[in-house]
Amino acid sequence: MLKKTLLVGGSVALVLALLFGTSIVPYAKSGLRNVQESVKRAIPVHAQLDAAREQIRAIGPEVRDMVAKVASEKVAILNLEKEIEGLAAQVKEEEVKIVSLRDHLKGEQQFYVTKGRAFTNEQVRNDLQKRFDRLKSTQNRMNSMQQVLDARQAALDAAIAKLDETKAQRHELEVIVEELEARMRVVEVQQQANHLNLDTSQLSAARKMMNEVRARIEAAEQEASLLPKYLGEIPVETGVIHEDIEEQIDAYFDRGSERVSS
Repeated sequence: MLKKTLLVGGSVALVLALLFGTSIVPYAKSGLRNVQESVKRAIPVHAQLDAAREQIRAIGPEVRDMVAKVASEKVAILNLEKEIEGLAAQVKEEEVKIVSLRDHLKGEQQFYVTKGRAFTNEQVRNDLQKRFDRLKSTQNRMNSMQQVLDARQAALDAAIAKLDETKAQRHELEVIVEELEARMRVVEVQQQANHLNLDTSQLSAARKMMNEVRARIEAAEQEASLLPKYLGEIPVETGVIHEDIEEQIDAYFDRGSERVSS
C-alpha cells in the first residue's frame, strides 16, 4: 500500500511537470504534502508508537554522556577551587609580611633584624617592592582564576539544569506513550465491539425463535392444566405418593388406644 502510494504520487508529479513546466511548482508542493500525509496515514499507529518509544530510548546514551561531562566538570571545578584557596592563603601570608616590613620603615630603626641577620632600610625597601609586585601578580592571577571558576560554575549549573529538564521531559514522554498506548487499546476494543454490533440480525432471529418456543411451552402447560377441569377427569399429581386413608386412620387410633391404656 505504501509503495503504491509513492508510485502514484511520483507519477502524478512527473505528468504535471511535463504539462505545465516550472509553473507547476506550487501544485507539486501541494501534491507532495498530500503524498506525505497519505504515507503517514498508511503507517499503523502501533508502528508510530514503537518508533516514538525507540527515539525515547535513544536519549539514554546522550543523557549518560551529559552525566559523565557534568561529573568531570565538577572534579575540575573542585580542583580549581582548591588552587584558588591555595593562592588566597599565599596572598594572606604575603600581606602579613609586607605589613611587617612596612611597619619597620615607619620607625626610626636603621636595620631590620630577623633570624640573626640585619638588613638596611634600603634593602627592606627593595625586598618590599618585590614582595608587593609578587602580591599584586598573585592577586591578579587569583582574580582571573576566580572569574574562570565563576564562569565554569555557571556553565555547570546550566548543564545540570538542562540534564534535569531532559530527564523530566524523557519521563513525561514515556508517560505520554503509555497513555497513548492505553487509549489505542481502548479504541481497538471499541472497534471490535462496534464490529460485533454491526450485524444483529442473527441475534434477533435467535431471540425471536426462543420467544416462540417459550410461548408454545407455556401454551402446552396451560392446556395440560385445563384438560382435567373441562373433561371431568380426576387430576392426578405425579411423583407424589399418598398413604391409604384407612391405614392412616388405623394408625391414628392404634396410637390413641396405646395412649389410653397407658
